[in-house]
Amino acid sequence: MPAAVSRRTLDFRNGSDVIAEVERLKASGYDRLGKWNLSQICDHLGKTTEAGLRPKGKRMPWILRKLFGEPMTRSALKNRGMKAGGMTAKFLLPDTKVVDEQPELIDRYLNLVQEADAFPGPLPPYILCDIELEDWKQLQWIHAAHHLGFLIPKV
Repeated sequence: MPAAVSRRTLDFRNGSDVIAEVERLKASGYDRLGKWNLSQICDHLGKTTEAGLRPKGKRMPWILRKLFGEPMTRSALKNRGMKAGGMTAKFLLPDTKVVDEQPELIDRYLNLVQEADAFPGPLPPYILCDIELEDWKQLQWIHAAHHLGFLIPKV
């Protein structure tokens, strides 16, 4: 792939948009600009989506939510984007040993997208900050756009 290719700017407004893009990448194939393949991205996105729907750990301490979680969330929602190279909590990282596509990871994420899109609330206390349900959903679509933008469809 030519070196001049840059990350795509995507703007998903709902879960159906995310699902359509994942299905397109799965069907057409893609070139990677980042470290993760589609399965790894779906694994990561699935973990973050599920953490919002069914949190298993404690929330970040209130001071970290105020100093980092809230500003980062507000910025992502306002700009409909995220900066590349941010830190990811270890428990949300994908399995980097996954080198081949694993359809079960992709399908798991697609099911979580459908669940999140239809989720009526109330949203459990969110790890990063206090957030309304619709803003949380938009954050999920923005996060998906961020990561899927590193995959360039072949067709």
